[in-house]
Amino acid sequence: MGSTLEFDAGNNVARWSLEGRVTDKTFSEGLSFIASFLAGTTPKSGIVDLSGVTSFEVSVSFLKEVASSEPILPTHLHRVIVAPTGHIYGLSRMFGILSEKTRPNLEIVRTMDEALKVLRIDAPNFQCIEPSAK
Repeated sequence: MGSTLEFDAGNNVARWSLEGRVTDKTFSEGLSFIASFLAGTTPKSGIVDLSGVTSFEVSVSFLKEVASSEPILPTHLHRVIVAPTGHIYGLSRMFGILSEKTRPNLEIVRTMDEALKVLRIDAPNFQCIEPSAK
């Protein structure tokens, strides 16, 4: 799995983009990196972009575990999942339902343009955060 974390300082939004094959293990490792980076920042929103995912092999039990865990972003902040394909969109919607109490401001959309519209971002300027920045 390829994974990129980007931050747009002007709009104060983090974006995590995943590519290729995603499993419970690779997703968990990505969450750990993001948590370590975001511990030193105060973003107002976050995007998880699943547009580049070719195989989403994340188990329902893992999704339930993540949904019931403490969110990386504070509960009151807005977050959006971009899930363009049917299978990934369905699992993302299930995650949204499972995490209604821990992530009440979560929206699932099909495109990055929709995500930016939801977050009211007109001119994004995402800069890559290197894994060595942990």
